[in-house]
Amino acid sequence: MWGKDSNMKKYGIPYMGSKDKICQSLIKVLPSGNRFVDLFGGGFSMTECAARTKPAKWKKFLYNDFNPLVVNLVMDAIKGKYNFKTFTPKWVSRADFERERERRLY
Repeated sequence: MWGKDSNMKKYGIPYMGSKDKICQSLIKVLPSGNRFVDLFGGGFSMTECAARTKPAKWKKFLYNDFNPLVVNLVMDAIKGKYNFKTFTPKWVSRADFERERERRLY
């Protein structure tokens, strides 16, 4: 669960510095228009939140980030590559992480 608010939705890829916790508030104050442009998209939270806003405020969404690995990850996720039917990540406990980190280089 993100934050203390049980109604808070999750958006994008979680990481330190994500706008996930504030994206709904930011989206509310942005003007509607033809395009939503996310120049420094990071983990995709702002773009995903904007795209899921009802009623729709924008017709087209442009996402950009400096890191091509993150951009490719987001594109693969949009295409459906990562879902629990096709991809189930293995849970790594803290104890497993500590025991295996030198050998497996998590």
